[in-house]
Amino acid sequence: MNQSIIILPFRNSSSEESNEFLCDGIAEELISLISANKHLRVISRKSAFVFKDQTISSSDLRKELGVDFIVEGMVRLSGQKIRINAELIDSKNDLQLWSGKWDRNVDSIFDLEDEIALLISEQIRENVGHFDIPELQKHRQKIEFDVYQKLLEAKFLFYKWNPKDVEKAITLFKDVLEQEPASIDALIGLSDAYSFMATTNFMNPTEAWEISEKYTEAAHLLNPEHAGIYYLKSNSAFFTKGDFSQALISAHKAVELNPSYTDALQFLAFFYTLALKKEVAEEYMQKALSIDPLNQETLFFEGLLDYRFGQTEKAISKFEALIDQNPYNLPALVSKSYALIKTGQYGSNLEFLDSISPEILIPEERLGLTCVTHTAAGNMEEANTYLPKLQVAAREPHSLQAKCYLYWTYCLLGKTDEALQIAGNMKDDNISLILIHFADPIIDVVFDHPEFKTLFAELYQTDQVKIISKKKEKKEVIPNDKIKEEARLLSNYMEEEEPYLNPKLSLRDLAQSIEMHPNQLSLVLNSAFEKNFNSFVNDYRIAYFKKLIKDQSAANYSLIGLAYESGFNSKTVFNTYFKKKEGITPKEYLKNH
Repeated sequence: MNQSIIILPFRNSSSEESNEFLCDGIAEELISLISANKHLRVISRKSAFVFKDQTISSSDLRKELGVDFIVEGMVRLSGQKIRINAELIDSKNDLQLWSGKWDRNVDSIFDLEDEIALLISEQIRENVGHFDIPELQKHRQKIEFDVYQKLLEAKFLFYKWNPKDVEKAITLFKDVLEQEPASIDALIGLSDAYSFMATTNFMNPTEAWEISEKYTEAAHLLNPEHAGIYYLKSNSAFFTKGDFSQALISAHKAVELNPSYTDALQFLAFFYTLALKKEVAEEYMQKALSIDPLNQETLFFEGLLDYRFGQTEKAISKFEALIDQNPYNLPALVSKSYALIKTGQYGSNLEFLDSISPEILIPEERLGLTCVTHTAAGNMEEANTYLPKLQVAAREPHSLQAKCYLYWTYCLLGKTDEALQIAGNMKDDNISLILIHFADPIIDVVFDHPEFKTLFAELYQTDQVKIISKKKEKKEVIPNDKIKEEARLLSNYMEEEEPYLNPKLSLRDLAQSIEMHPNQLSLVLNSAFEKNFNSFVNDYRIAYFKKLIKDQSAANYSLIGLAYESGFNSKTVFNTYFKKKEGITPKEYLKNH
């Protein structure tokens, strides 16, 4: 019973537009906190924030993402005071189930975020049925509010994914560290920022990776159980050392620590795609898509999986959709070129390559893809004009793309020994690009070669790590006699004390009144009564309402007045639940009785 929920970016109602990052940060923290509950499928930040500054109906969100619940909110900051409004919406019925408003001092922001996250989780449980809610834990370090604002602003800038804003984010992350040297969020932010600068070549990659690894290790010393640290370690192992096995182990560790860590799930799908383990790759891909379905990275890895396992036309459509949204999406551009080559659309690929700006596609990439295209097409006269240039480029120490495309060209020419020599040298030099290019479908003509199989096994070692376990978790068995006794005590309390007449009654309130843990009360309601909390309580309210109708003294009351007397606090909820329970409207019931 995994219920799905999306927490939309909170609106900024402050006079200062600069407080936008605070609104984003609070929504992001709630996503992180609620995601810790394994019984709830929480849409990731990257997918949820696609709807930032948009107006979209709950039915459309349900249709597009399959979400059961929607959280919307608003933040207002005024001096040292912060106001947060939040509401929980049932997407199926477009019905507000709960809302709250908090006015607090800014110094209590961390406790307030914890409180709101807990209330949202409890409200969902009250409406859908039993699941355990873990005890509230200290989810992160508490820091001064002005430092926290700076941290959120740094994240806000980093998520813009361009070098100018990432440089600003780096400056702010460093400012946070000066004031809070033990800030893991700042350390991870810096590591992530420098890895971005490295992989996009906006800094010298060697220098940027060294700095990134320094911050990762500093964070690891402070908290060796942080999922983000192992995701960064996975990135470093893959891109700087070409160590597939270690990258895989670290990505698994990240998911073990946080099963909802979409970046690590994507990475695992990517790794198993490269290793040609289709079933495992698809399983991790589906897990990533279930919580991060609109993220461009997730969709790219999905397209890559389709391409690698023979769904080439399907992959081309996905790459083209990504390019339509972002014409500078280099991985999608290059992968579309691969897919066009694989499907024999050689002329179309050459036209496509010509359409890509030189600012996006570096010369050696263009040279290599052009050479591979002509070679695959059998245009040897044309291929021979590009091959010598590619051979010269491949001799340059830093021309890694040229080496990979020369490897492909030799495979297509039947020069398998020379091709595998290039691949072996790249493996020995720990060049990660060979991991991406080694078993591409374009060169499947060499897949059965004995030396290819040997090198493949050396490159993609997956035996040392575990894969997704399909075993179901063992549920704790509660003695039936205990459940029955607790159910009897609960029924007696409901009959004698009539707590349901309190329109603000919550499961936690009721549990406290009968001295029972909320998780246990939820289990009793599910096991003994086969109801969620709201159904259980509203059944008592309906029965009380029907009793009031028979009472002559209630004749002067309106139907909604009687509903409020019975404990309902919403006309919509009363009418909806009454018809669901009785099969007729309250007015029809009154006529019949």
